[in-house]
Amino acid sequence: MGVEMASRQLSKLDSEFRASVKAMKAEFDRVTEEAVTLLIYCTHRPLREQAILYRQGRSLRSIRAKAAALRSQYGMEHEAEILLSVPPQYETQIVTYATPGQSPHNKTPALAIDAVPMKAGVALWGSRELYELYGRLARKHGMKWGGDWRGKKRDKPHVQILAFNWRQLIVEPPPA
Repeated sequence: MGVEMASRQLSKLDSEFRASVKAMKAEFDRVTEEAVTLLIYCTHRPLREQAILYRQGRSLRSIRAKAAALRSQYGMEHEAEILLSVPPQYETQIVTYATPGQSPHNKTPALAIDAVPMKAGVALWGSRELYELYGRLARKHGMKWGGDWRGKKRDKPHVQILAFNWRQLIVEPPPA
């Protein structure tokens, strides 16, 4: 069975959010040196891929506990089943704190992007200066930058709409 992967298409974004993202990206590309651009590598993320990312760095025991909480606390039976259905992930580092259905990437249309500065086809993951610029421009264009989050949840590639609350997704669940 094939796994639907995250989209890079800006057309998968909420129209108002898309306009802000386009303006931010254009400004980023304009103010950086000639060969530097911003690659948006994730807009919409399917629930199954979210589950795969969430499982990274976590024990089966913690996955089962989280699935039980999704069911009992939030009535998210479908999302709990998806979380339990994906195969084990053997990476040791946690890469997301959002379970399936809790990420603005899971909303249709999507309310978040992940991006990386690029130079001559090389991702500049470690460029503090370029990520700080990305964050400043995201805030300038009315968005929330994950680089402003504290501690382990800090997520420099992530930008989302300003007023997002994952509990909104429980009211309007995304498609599988």
